[in-house]
Amino acid sequence: MPGLYDIAKELDLSNIARLDNPRSRYELAFKIADIAFKNITDGTPQPKVVAISSTSSGDGGEPVSGGQDDNNNVSVATPTSSTDVNPRDSSLDDIFGGNTTSVPRAQDPTKNIGEDKNVSKTKTNKIAKAFDKQKDFLDGKIIKKKVSKKEKKMLDVLEKSQVQINDVAEDYIRNYGGTGAVECIVVKNLTMDLIESDDFHLKSLQYVTGKVNVTAPVANADMVKYINSGIIMGVKLAKRIQFRNEINIDKFTRRQHGKIDKRIIHELGCDVENIFYNTAVHKYKSMNFHISLDASSSMGGIKWLNTIKLCTTIAKAASMLENINVSISVRSSLDKNPYVVMAYDSRKDKFSKIRNLFPYLMPSSTTPEGLCYEAIIKHLPKCSVDGDNYFINISDGEPCFSISNNNFSVSYSGIAACQHTRKQVSKIRDNGYRIISYFVTDMYGHNQPSLVENFKVMYGSDSHFINFDNLNQIVGTINKKMLESVDV
Repeated sequence: MPGLYDIAKELDLSNIARLDNPRSRYELAFKIADIAFKNITDGTPQPKVVAISSTSSGDGGEPVSGGQDDNNNVSVATPTSSTDVNPRDSSLDDIFGGNTTSVPRAQDPTKNIGEDKNVSKTKTNKIAKAFDKQKDFLDGKIIKKKVSKKEKKMLDVLEKSQVQINDVAEDYIRNYGGTGAVECIVVKNLTMDLIESDDFHLKSLQYVTGKVNVTAPVANADMVKYINSGIIMGVKLAKRIQFRNEINIDKFTRRQHGKIDKRIIHELGCDVENIFYNTAVHKYKSMNFHISLDASSSMGGIKWLNTIKLCTTIAKAASMLENINVSISVRSSLDKNPYVVMAYDSRKDKFSKIRNLFPYLMPSSTTPEGLCYEAIIKHLPKCSVDGDNYFINISDGEPCFSISNNNFSVSYSGIAACQHTRKQVSKIRDNGYRIISYFVTDMYGHNQPSLVENFKVMYGSDSHFINFDNLNQIVGTINKKMLESVDV
């Protein structure tokens, strides 16, 4: 574009702070406009200038060039001035500040490979090959290779399980002077293939006889027993509140407006005008329950067995009732990453998934509570506008996790982690969920005042403290919620 270089020089972006008042900016705008107008042409093509083979000298002794038009009239070009030469031919002008900077020709970095005598030939060859591979990659010369059967199987498992990586804890790390985020692994679909893979750690294992250091997932016998017990309790609960499936319709006749009641339309001849009727439908609202389970190591043993029994009871009852949906997530950690598994969702999964897969689940690792909440907020089932939605947490302690990222490490624990968890709980509440959080302990938490106080910081008035032997209290609470959700 003609004049662009001159405009850039006038603009002088590296010294743009000089335009500190409207008048200076106004004058600069006029200068730029003047340059632009001077370079505007009418669009007519200019006559071509043909160079003459012989040269003559002008007054200044400088070479001139000329041309000849169709009428054999010779046109002489003006002498070439040094100012007409593009100043960027030998060097580039910094158009942001007007400083001339020489640009060296790019050199091939591979020419110096092998000159360092301290580097062995083996390493030199590896470096040269690495450079060659990078060159081919930049040139688009990518060699496709077939993946091994093991790699293909793992890719298929990840695809079926819908594994995602979500960044969390950016604000928490920033408060401690760090940057970046923590990658939280979210498994959106629990499958048997994932359980059998080596990368799934929330499972019970047994050693394979006849093979060295080989393990395989096994269904825990106690888990099977407690799940079967939960199924029986769920059936009883569903039968007890089976009336939730009923829709009651009350009819009010002899009204002044509404629909015509055909049974009394004959009374119109007897000066009766109220022959209309109205109806009122009584049914129970739809209900959505999301149960989030703490799968840290401290939840092992009888607490985990009773917790799975509770989830089985609620899920089985919901499968037999109308307008009740249940989803279950399990949270833990895997190495340096928080880990969440969306284990069950009655909207898309059959109840048999609990019977077939849950016996393999066993708690492990630490408790990155708020980090997991932050990751699954976007994966929670959408709340029903005309229904009741509950987020139920079952855990036995406070957040405990070690964040390590980009040479930065900090402990995710104590009051700071509780405050972060409280923030995520507020976000879940803002999404339309009512929070019910249960602190499960074998000592009611009375001799652990710090745990109790931190739990209240995270969940506030929604905190409940129960003994692990009395998890049926939760079933009673949910039963009460189901009966209260009538829609008149």
